[in-house]
Amino acid sequence: MIRVSMTRPYRPKVALLWINFGPYHFARARALARHVDLCSIQFASTEALYGWSRLDTDLTLRTVCGGVYESTAAWRIAVGLRRELCAASPSVLLIPGYSAPAALAAALWGRLHGCRNILMSDSTALDHPRDRSKEWAKRLLVSNFFDAAIVSGCRAAAYVQRLGIPAGRVAYAYDVIDNDHFAASVEAARKGFTPDSLGLPCPAFLFVGRLAPEKNVAVLLEAFAAYRGAGGSWSLMLVGRGPLDNELRAIAASLGCGEAVRFYGYRHYQSILPFYAFAGALVLPSVSEAWGLVVNEAMASGLPVIVSNRCGCVNDLVEPGRNGFVFDPANPAELAGLMAGIERMDSAVRSRFGRRSREIIANYSLDTWTSSVLALLAD
Repeated sequence: MIRVSMTRPYRPKVALLWINFGPYHFARARALARHVDLCSIQFASTEALYGWSRLDTDLTLRTVCGGVYESTAAWRIAVGLRRELCAASPSVLLIPGYSAPAALAAALWGRLHGCRNILMSDSTALDHPRDRSKEWAKRLLVSNFFDAAIVSGCRAAAYVQRLGIPAGRVAYAYDVIDNDHFAASVEAARKGFTPDSLGLPCPAFLFVGRLAPEKNVAVLLEAFAAYRGAGGSWSLMLVGRGPLDNELRAIAASLGCGEAVRFYGYRHYQSILPFYAFAGALVLPSVSEAWGLVVNEAMASGLPVIVSNRCGCVNDLVEPGRNGFVFDPANPAELAGLMAGIERMDSAVRSRFGRRSREIIANYSLDTWTSSVLALLAD
């Protein structure tokens, strides 16, 4: 990983762009603002996909367009973004991706105004089927409009290099969270509450995410039913909402494990912490997942993790047999066996897995993100 001194006096003017700032973005912005002259800009007030509400009042945040991102015309965002960038007059742009019209407008503005354009990306070659002609066009765009990239992990690094950014201009640790906040909050919950007092089953497996096709929760339920049918005793907590909510409830009931599956709906950033505090392990069964920030959250909370091999984070965050396991998301029998293995572990072994999770995730921190950005600025 690229590292530089955190005490260097270099303070360029940096514009940090995202579609909509949520808890993760505010944490990264606050960390970066300690070392650069930062202008934070979001394209819209909210994003229907996530529905984040503003939780941070300490950070100055410019909003290009009020309202919902998905229902705002791309040209309006592009025109408004140009206005904000001209007012801020940055020398560096941190740009989220290359496919959205607003991101392309930002990259074009940066090129026309002599800025250093840094791509922020967690896309990997495995996210979706790739078309050769589209990949050629992407390579032409990325190699000409971006000077460097900060990526989530090794899969994303390989992909941006394939798109034309040299390895020496790629830094890691884009997808990070406030590890200390999660670690301290879950420890406080464990000391101040019990699972019963919060209405949570214990022990239990935990899934956190949208109830959408790419998250593959139906296969998780199939695996869980097989695990319970073979004598497993843990429950399953599903935290999230999405278009498959009713369908998944019906599947759980049809599999005969409905009483052991708890649906908790959407929980915001703070109210999700008790679930991490009292879960026995996180399961992320996605068939398409660029990274998987919930794995960061679980690991910062000291949990073992069971993660699909389609998730971009597995090569970087999961050490099979040491802090968790990796599985084929099309193989519910394999997942059921891993869930049974977690339950059979001695509590001391599960604790050791959790400690290793925290050791690994310490390398994916707000400080790592900041030092990586600074390294790219100094290049």
